[in-house]
Amino acid sequence: METTWKVLDVLDWTTNYFKDKKIASARLDAELLIGFALNLPRIDLYLNFDRPLDKEELKKIRELVKRRATFEPVAYLTGKKEFYSLEFEVTKDVLVPRPETEILVEQAIKIGQEIGGRLRIVDLGCGSGNIAISVAKNLEGSLVYATDVSRKALEVARRNAFSLGVSDRVVLLCQDLFSAFSKAKEANLILSNPPYISLEEYPALAPDIQDFEPKQALEAGEKGLRFYRKIIGEAPEHLKEKGYLILEIGSAQTAMVKELILASGEFLSCKIVKDYSGLDRVVVAQRK
Repeated sequence: METTWKVLDVLDWTTNYFKDKKIASARLDAELLIGFALNLPRIDLYLNFDRPLDKEELKKIRELVKRRATFEPVAYLTGKKEFYSLEFEVTKDVLVPRPETEILVEQAIKIGQEIGGRLRIVDLGCGSGNIAISVAKNLEGSLVYATDVSRKALEVARRNAFSLGVSDRVVLLCQDLFSAFSKAKEANLILSNPPYISLEEYPALAPDIQDFEPKQALEAGEKGLRFYRKIIGEAPEHLKEKGYLILEIGSAQTAMVKELILASGEFLSCKIVKDYSGLDRVVVAQRK
């Protein structure tokens, strides 16, 4: 007699299978993938524990579970990721948005609200557009210029800007950092979560990251400082007087990035903001 699999049976089996594969977020990943396969929100799985699954549903779940077992990120399997209470499309052409990057967005929104008015904001290396779009959604009237060297990443950002209703205020540009901007000192805020994994650190990254996420969005040369040097060196040419540079950093790079900012002689202050785990995560510098 053929076994009848119910939602709870598959959820428990998948959780244990992921634990055997040393996947840290086994239960959460099982919930997300099974919910995606069944087109059910996670909470609704718990309201449908006794629901029998048909062969097509089991087949879809099985394929997703097999791929996750190779450490392919859940966001690439489902094609979406929540960030700052918004749902973003995600493909293998962009980094998966991280919760810690919300700290950068929070700082940008807070400072933008303090400045007020119609702000001009630049987001360097925008990827999926999660930073630029989240800031635009929360700072009405702001105009955000979001840049990336990857045309495929910009296509993802373009779709996200449209679906989240800010395509009229997020201008997407295919360029390397500031390369196409005039030195007009028009930006109130310059934001970036640049690549900051060092050459030494890259080989030790988790397989979820190293084997699947785009290397050009992660690795940044010796000590991971390549992009910080460029951004900090050129930002004063594009920031308004007393404008702000807000950067995500690796926790081991705090002293080095702070030294680059202070050594430039272009900034009034430099503040470090910690993430939810108590690690240094964002630097906020105000231009003279």
